[in-house]
Amino acid sequence: MYLKKIFYIFSTLLVVSLFIFFNIGHYLDITQEPHKSDIIVCLGGGEKQTRIKKSLELYEKAYAKTKTLLITGGTAFTRVDNMQDDRMVFVHDKNSTATIKYNPMTRNTAEEMLYIKDYMLKHFLKDVIIVSGPPHSRRIQMFSKIFNFKESGLQVHIVSSHPVWWDKSAYYKSSLARQLVFIELLKIPYNYLKYTLLDKIGLLNTLNRLEDTLKGKKNA
Repeated sequence: MYLKKIFYIFSTLLVVSLFIFFNIGHYLDITQEPHKSDIIVCLGGGEKQTRIKKSLELYEKAYAKTKTLLITGGTAFTRVDNMQDDRMVFVHDKNSTATIKYNPMTRNTAEEMLYIKDYMLKHFLKDVIIVSGPPHSRRIQMFSKIFNFKESGLQVHIVSSHPVWWDKSAYYKSSLARQLVFIELLKIPYNYLKYTLLDKIGLLNTLNRLEDTLKGKKNA
């Protein structure tokens, strides 16, 4: 009887684990088809050429009603390595006529989302296309909820950069996709706790300083 219970528990856990494993790509990838919006934002991180290529493609197809493209992130290029952001190089090489607003000082997705919200409110904008990697989209949506985009009258459309290695139904076939899925599964709960519970009890700035210290030691 005892062994039978163990078998049932093990079998249930195995089935649940397999279900989660094979479906986690669908959970993380909530990207949408593009909708004409006030602005387009190319987030930093990931494969930047892929994201900027998609952002410029949407811009050239007139998806930005204000004809403005925001490029965020890139601190590693401008502050740490003293190098030019390769997305800006790509835009220059393409001779694009896009109106570019560039903010390299946003260090992570949360800061990018806060900057986007602030920019939209200051310029009386209502909707935005955010271009990023597909597995990143769930965390972007999470931040839009934490930072009350909808309550502020702002609508977010998350559009995939369409990297060749991503297939949400078979992400496990790509080593890069598996790695990014694992990272997102760590970052989503960590960032949720960081920007909700820890922020409410006044520990957000302390944690940010700790993260900066650890990053500084890593780059030393």
